[in-house]
Amino acid sequence: MLNIGPLEMLIVILIALVVVGPRRLPELGRTIGAALRELRKAQEEVRKNLQLEELDDVRREISDAQRGMREALLDPLLDPPKSGNGAAPGTAPVEPAAAPTQQPEPAARGEAAAPGAPDEPVPAPAAEAVATEPEPETE
Repeated sequence: MLNIGPLEMLIVILIALVVVGPRRLPELGRTIGAALRELRKAQEEVRKNLQLEELDDVRREISDAQRGMREALLDPLLDPPKSGNGAAPGTAPVEPAAAPTQQPEPAARGEAAAPGAPDEPVPAPAAEAVATEPEPETE
């Protein structure tokens, strides 16, 4: 606090003893001690109030930032863009996908359907006679 060494303290006490006198010196010490306690208590109270105010300011800033983030994230989900092509503002327009063209059925064109076509059953393989060669006889 005041960086007073033992020698300086002794000098202050001797001057107070000479000025105030031996009878009033204890009373003066008690009064000075009480005043210092009150001063320290007031300092701590001011520090706490400043810290609480700073914390309240930080809390408010965090709340505002959270609210802004929520709005930024939820607004696009709740309010779809009003542009005609459905693109977000600042992005290139998206062309709609072309519908696949349907070709006429092979039967309608006069062609045979390919085996395995989704609408046609797959024909079973014809039972063919398999010619087997006679095995050479061993003597």
